[in-house]
Formats: sequence, structure tokens, C-alpha cells
Amino acid sequence: MHTTFFRQTRSLIILYIFVITFTPHAAGQQPILSPRDSAEIVIGGKKISVNYGRPSMRGRKIMGALVPYTRWWRTGANEA
Repeated sequence: MHTTFFRQTRSLIILYIFVITFTPHAAGQQPILSPRDSAEIVIGGKKISVNYGRPSMRGRKIMGALVPYTRWWRTGANEA
């Protein structure tokens, strides 16, 4: 009986560690602010694909407010 109890307890501890380790919040990950998107076109039998981070204003005014007109600004909140 003790063996079954210890196996169940060990399994629960391993499950708890797995959940805590691999959840985005616990791992320090943030949601993607500029989700990935893509566009494709075929011209003359050749396919052209572009994969990019899709910026979102989320109700904000960007130029002249969040970013002054005198500063360079790169669209998107993901890595450059």
C-alpha cells in the first residue's frame, strides 16, 4: 500500500513541476504583441512569399504621440 501511495505522490509532483515549468506565465514568456503573418503571390510561374510580424496599433496613436516625429520607429513589437 505504501508503494502505491508513493508512486501516486511522485507522479503528482512530477506533473506539478512539468505544469509550472512549461506554462508561458511561469516561464516568463509574454504573449506575442506582433503576431506572425504571411502573404504570397505567383507571378510568371514564380511564387513570392513574405513572412512578417503584423503590427497592431491596439487603439493607440503612434506617430506624433507614442513616437515623436523626430525619432526613428520600427513597426512591430517583436525582435528586429
